[in-house]
Amino acid sequence: MNKESLSHRFLPRIFAVSCAAALLGISSNAKAATATFTFAQVGSSFSAFLPADDPRVGKEITSARIYLDVESFPGSDAANFFADLSFPIDPFPGNENAIVLVGSDLGWSGSGTFHYFEETTRFNGTFVSARYGGETPGENFDGVLLDTSRIEFDYLDDGGGDLALESAASRKTHGHIGTFDLDLPLSGEMGIESRANGKSEIVFKFNNNITAVGGATATCGKLGKIAVDPADSHNVLVRLNEIVCDEAEVTVTVNAIADDQGHTLDSAVVTFGVLFGDVTADRVVDKTDIAAARAVGGQRADSSNFRADINADGGINWRDLDEVKDHQGDALP
Repeated sequence: MNKESLSHRFLPRIFAVSCAAALLGISSNAKAATATFTFAQVGSSFSAFLPADDPRVGKEITSARIYLDVESFPGSDAANFFADLSFPIDPFPGNENAIVLVGSDLGWSGSGTFHYFEETTRFNGTFVSARYGGETPGENFDGVLLDTSRIEFDYLDDGGGDLALESAASRKTHGHIGTFDLDLPLSGEMGIESRANGKSEIVFKFNNNITAVGGATATCGKLGKIAVDPADSHNVLVRLNEIVCDEAEVTVTVNAIADDQGHTLDSAVVTFGVLFGDVTADRVVDKTDIAAARAVGGQRADSSNFRADINADGGINWRDLDEVKDHQGDALP
């Protein structure tokens, strides 16, 4: 049997199913530097996505082991077994980094328990953020995959590197609509917070998962809760209960940060401008901001217009326009 041919024989089929069908899941043991992909059960398919903040993204794969253990029920023919898998691997994430296993190609027939093992380097590459997939359709086959079926990838885990701040944002809740994040660049042109009402959260996003933070300070505003984000442990959230420094640059600092790899960082700093009503973020409130707010008047706040929702109540209306007019002439130094 030419094992290499197994991954290409059914490529047209994989192209058809990989976006709609995928593996049951992923698990990882960082210390052992092994990631495990499981097969879809007979008669099913699954779809999943490796997110960009997954710690395996960018890690180099050095080898893989394929374990396929199948029970063919009495009266069924194991030759009809079929399963395909695609992986989030560069080069060729998804469809071309695929494996197809067919019972007849493996020499299986009849009922009973069947096993297949392969150790290979043909999946070597790096994990990328991408959709991955597979299916075990069960057409003309009646049986089950045993729990021992899996594909293990060995990869080099450098622990994510030294702890570093990657990005920051100012987050506000806009009424019942939800939260919107305003990007606060760490270098270059400064981010401008134009929204005047309600509590804010400054989101510090790090490259590794954070386990502890010692505290925070701000040059303006009353600090509230400081915590690791329960939804994404790469983030530290610093609550500003009130920002009163209009027309000023504000610096927020978090201290004594530690990650799950044993790295620490003495401090991380974000500086941004506060200029209420500066819809266009050009450091001055003028007629262009009034025009920008008027252009989206009557709309609900969304990712494209939330800067004009100055009072952060979820809708853009005359109240926001009046706020902009009230601050006309204000500017950052």
